[in-house]
Amino acid sequence: MTNNKKYSNKKKQKHRWVYKKTFKKRKISSKTKKYINNSFPTYKYLIKQEFLEDKIPLTSTKKIDVFENEFIKRGNWVKFDEKNSKEKTIDFLYTDGKYLVDKSLYKYKKILTTFVNMTDDNHSISDKYNLIENLKKTDIDPKHLLEQYHVNMYDIYKNNSLIESYKSLFDKYKVLIFKPIHGLKGEHIETFDEFDKFSKFVNEFFEKNNDKLRSFIPEKYNQMGVVSKYNQYNTEWVLQEYIINPLLFRNLKFHIRGHFIYYKPFNKEKEGYIQDNMTFFTAKKAYKQEDYSDKDVHDTHYKSTLEGITFKNNIMEIADPEKTKYIMEQIIHIFKNVLKVINAKCYPESQSCFNIFGFDLIIRNDFTVKIIETNFMPGSPRIDLLENIMTEIVDQLFPPKNKIPKLNGLIKL
Repeated sequence: MTNNKKYSNKKKQKHRWVYKKTFKKRKISSKTKKYINNSFPTYKYLIKQEFLEDKIPLTSTKKIDVFENEFIKRGNWVKFDEKNSKEKTIDFLYTDGKYLVDKSLYKYKKILTTFVNMTDDNHSISDKYNLIENLKKTDIDPKHLLEQYHVNMYDIYKNNSLIESYKSLFDKYKVLIFKPIHGLKGEHIETFDEFDKFSKFVNEFFEKNNDKLRSFIPEKYNQMGVVSKYNQYNTEWVLQEYIINPLLFRNLKFHIRGHFIYYKPFNKEKEGYIQDNMTFFTAKKAYKQEDYSDKDVHDTHYKSTLEGITFKNNIMEIADPEKTKYIMEQIIHIFKNVLKVINAKCYPESQSCFNIFGFDLIIRNDFTVKIIETNFMPGSPRIDLLENIMTEIVDQLFPPKNKIPKLNGLIKL
């Protein structure tokens, strides 16, 4: 009986082996191949990217090649042919930098694109002044907001006595930072510890821009886009409290640069994400509470940033696990409220859209996080952020043919 059972098992194994061998050799019919291919449609992508040659990790002029590889490895994407006049629809258009406002791309229909209509949303979070004012209307803890005051340079130009209304602020805050509301790349930012220095700067601005201000027409200005307003006139500024007691990294002042992704799916509720690994932007020289005009000490920017510094890798140098957790909880709380503020829609030629906002945060030495701004045009983000956007947003809309592991580098708000 035992021998018969052994023989029976051997026979079954042999039959199983023969079946496997036969299955492997079996040819797939053309009909089956067609069915398999049709179950994964081919999508078309186009990348229009402006590069930032800086020290931010994983950013380089070869990034477009790395990003294109994300589409190739999915197995069912092809590059959109701009030269083919018959091509009218792009499944996914990625743009950043100057290409966000490239009018030659407006003619195409898009299923998904990286551009949202901030104009109709009154630049709710991209306007430096509006961001803080709008957050005041949410459930955000006020400790995360900077005190601020709107300054219209044209109004002061017409009535110079208005500048005196800002004098008392220097008694209250001691140090204030002054920056253009529509400014980009950290340009034209000034720090003042005396009212007279602030007043001198404003009057020098008038002398330098006298011809523009004399011909300034408010009605015409109000119809302009924010980039044109900034480049042509730059009359809207914000005066904010300056954090004189920042948390330091290797004795340098720093701020956190991260990315907030706002996503508006077709016929669905808005979604928001933040990247879990942010970057430290450092100053060039050791911090000291004096000589606030020394930009090497007080200006934190990517140009002066130490190479390879990220939140995940380096926060433990200045914060223990409990404090690190506290910092992250504050950041999530801040951006849950930022998501409440923004209600931007897609442009008519796009079904779904998302926007990558750069955000800047500063941490006080008591580990309180303050939001500084969110930037509508932050340049080229790190490739790891783009990889996470592919798995979190793009793959959900356009299922890949090949299996792609989810990276989980984004925190959903």
